[in-house]
Amino acid sequence: MENFSNPNFGHIDQFYPQLATSLVRGLVQKMAESPDFENTNASNLPAYFTKPLIDLTPQEMQEIVSFGVERRFEDLLLLQKRELSEVEDKIFSVMRGIQPDNLFDVGGIENSLLWQLAHEFRFLPIFSLAADKSYTPLLLAMHQGGMGNLSTKNFDNLETVLGQFANNHFDVALCSEYLYKAENWKSIATHLCRMVKRFVIFVFPKKDPRFEEKALREFLKSQDIFQIRLEQTEDYFVFIGRK
Repeated sequence: MENFSNPNFGHIDQFYPQLATSLVRGLVQKMAESPDFENTNASNLPAYFTKPLIDLTPQEMQEIVSFGVERRFEDLLLLQKRELSEVEDKIFSVMRGIQPDNLFDVGGIENSLLWQLAHEFRFLPIFSLAADKSYTPLLLAMHQGGMGNLSTKNFDNLETVLGQFANNHFDVALCSEYLYKAENWKSIATHLCRMVKRFVIFVFPKKDPRFEEKALREFLKSQDIFQIRLEQTEDYFVFIGRK
């Protein structure tokens, strides 16, 4: 990718530092598990590749990220800092006010909101299922590389996974993109409402005739969510429902 030819690319300030560091370490650990990876390669890695993430110095994180850039770990490009969209910014402000104990996230295609949340709420337990399955190995690598509070799992069917969680299992559930793209969105939303003990945060496009405000309010009430706050952008409704 073009960014890898930029001599400035790879500085830790360009990334969410813990996420980028954990990704590189997780990918290296995965490489080390390969039968083609020689023990001599593992012994040559600096000790901070296995040091607890929280104990790493900024310089050590920089060196780990630079290691990944030199080896063209292209997934790093996904973890560069960038401004949130208007709707993402509204959700982020809501999350700051809620201060969740834990979070269930159904991630969007780019997952930019997830990276920002994981960066700011460094110790918040987040279980995220990525709408784009290519993100699952990325999340697993970050978990293995030290982001123990960020977890996920491989899945074939989202509803099947959701059915495995008990009622009130999570404090907050967030679905910022995937929900309105799914044909079975009501079934998925029903699971998410069941799984939370406090808040659900759902985003719906205004121009889609399936998602009229009054009908959405009635749907949430049918799920025993009667305290509903509505935030809006030009293109989206953001429903914040509290049990």
